[in-house]
Amino acid sequence: MEWWNCALSLEGFTEMCVGNQTFTVEVEHVGLRGLKLQALYKFAEENGVDMFFKYLSEYTRNTMKRMSYEDVKNLLIDFAKEKGVNLEKTVRAKGINLDFPTGEDLVKIIPESELKSAVSPLYVSDPPTSTIDHIYDYYGNEITNKLRDPATLYFKSGYFEGTYASATLYDGRVYTFTWTEYKDRFSVKDWILNYLATNYGISASEIEKIHVKYFIQGNADWMKRDSTTVYFDNSPVQDYIEFELWSEATYYPSTDSWPPDEIHGYPDDPYGGLYKIQGQKIKTYAGFPFYSQYPWLSSRSFGGGSKTGVSLTLYSNIYHQERLEGVGDWW
Repeated sequence: MEWWNCALSLEGFTEMCVGNQTFTVEVEHVGLRGLKLQALYKFAEENGVDMFFKYLSEYTRNTMKRMSYEDVKNLLIDFAKEKGVNLEKTVRAKGINLDFPTGEDLVKIIPESELKSAVSPLYVSDPPTSTIDHIYDYYGNEITNKLRDPATLYFKSGYFEGTYASATLYDGRVYTFTWTEYKDRFSVKDWILNYLATNYGISASEIEKIHVKYFIQGNADWMKRDSTTVYFDNSPVQDYIEFELWSEATYYPSTDSWPPDEIHGYPDDPYGGLYKIQGQKIKTYAGFPFYSQYPWLSSRSFGGGSKTGVSLTLYSNIYHQERLEGVGDWW
């Protein structure tokens, strides 16, 4: 059967294969984690285990525990045993991997047409030639930049583009929201909880997390990694690069908390920290490669299909978006 045979990442950016073609996929709306959860729930129901989602919602509410996919899977196996169903034996007999590492594994549970319909809207571009960017100037300086690489940039100027939020449910559904205004994370959380309860009858116990991002369009005079600095005043981009920058925070209803390790940048400062970082050295981590490789200027737009219907557009001369960690220098 001709389908995906590449490994699937749980969130963000991944490459997926269909036959001999590779597509770059931005997991923003449905999400691969959501597809895996859908497959897991469907597998359970097909093998005589029902009411698990209700049990999961009650379990997270009572234990106040943040559940990873692995946690949900193991809880399902134990729940099934209490119902007299040995799912581990069933998966061995049917040759199914409940971790669903590839699209071919998902197709064993979710019909091909249904899965293709769910994932096809996520195709965002032709495959990149590499996930590494080579950033250089005409002084002879060159650095590389790839996913999760640290960098220091001099933030010359910029402007606030908008607020983005997503609510991820335990059943795999994801609701997204965008605004051009800065909205503090606490009011965003309260607004989303009320919106989902009022319009869809969704309670907080059904929501795994609410993720809030603040997007800034930035300009940088130079960029550094380790001991090498690339100066854009003498480079193909002439004077400065444009790049995408964001601050973020994540709320978990099950624990009524915003874990500190999931707060990055300055989500509580007006406009995601825009005024704090003006004219400052900033520390970043490279995000996903949503743009053309250096030095070509390209853009991406998102949010038009969100519940609020507001489209946000950002520009970049470098391949990757950058997550703000704070003012300062890594080195």
